Amino acid sequence: MKKVFRRGLRSILRFLCLVAVKKHDLEIVAVSGWYGVDITREAMYTIIKRSDRKVRRVISSPLTDWDVPVAILGLLEAPKNIPGWIYALIISVIRLLFVKPNPSIVVLQLPAYDAGIMKYWMSFIRPDVVCVLSSQPGTLQLELLLADNVKEKGLLILNADNIRTKSIAQGKKHVIFFSEKKGDVTYRGHNGVLLLERGNTVYTIEKTLPEFSYAFIAAAACISFYYTDIDFSQACESLRYFELPSDKLQKVFHKFIED
Repeated sequence: MKKVFRRGLRSILRFLCLVAVKKHDLEIVAVSGWYGVDITREAMYTIIKRSDRKVRRVISSPLTDWDVPVAILGLLEAPKNIPGWIYALIISVIRLLFVKPNPSIVVLQLPAYDAGIMKYWMSFIRPDVVCVLSSQPGTLQLELLLADNVKEKGLLILNADNIRTKSIAQGKKHVIFFSEKKGDVTYRGHNGVLLLERGNTVYTIEKTLPEFSYAFIAAAACISFYYTDIDFSQACESLRYFELPSDKLQKVFHKFIED
């Protein structure tokens, strides 16, 4: 019975998500990696929120089939029982029928830990941007699946300092690299502040930030500049108001490059 309900619920949610993405012209930004994703998500949210673009994000990391559909449909959380799901589905249908279109950017963190769940998510979303911060041997194939589903004119943003992550770029058209050494955007610390370099111009983030966060914030600046119409200097200025997710600080590794 549970399997039948689960299969039916997945199909209904998939259909509703396809309708929601089309009706509201949602732009999907998918961030993946085995750590630091929450920092990139929050930094990007800060940048876009301070512009005139509409943006929303999911604060928690998706762990089940339902988390991404719930985010797309604008529900607060996944119901825990059948009556709760029936109510949530009715509310979602009413919203899709009667609420006016509300175009916005949706920032999702998509952990690469389960092939079945990743394939299910990719059955109803095609990201406009895929950003991969870091890869492990066990996650690379799912991150390749995620990158393969980016829209034809979508953008792939990768950490050039991680060998596995950099390999995702093979055969892809629109790729931006961020790096501590050599990339479209490079980052480094100087006297306790973060410097981002693009071309021959160096931008200073006038805020004291821990060194381990530099790469993740550089990724957010790349997404904001290369995908949206936000000027790079404006993005850097907005990062002055960025606050690290305090409950995650102890869980983030100090070194970003593991190869």
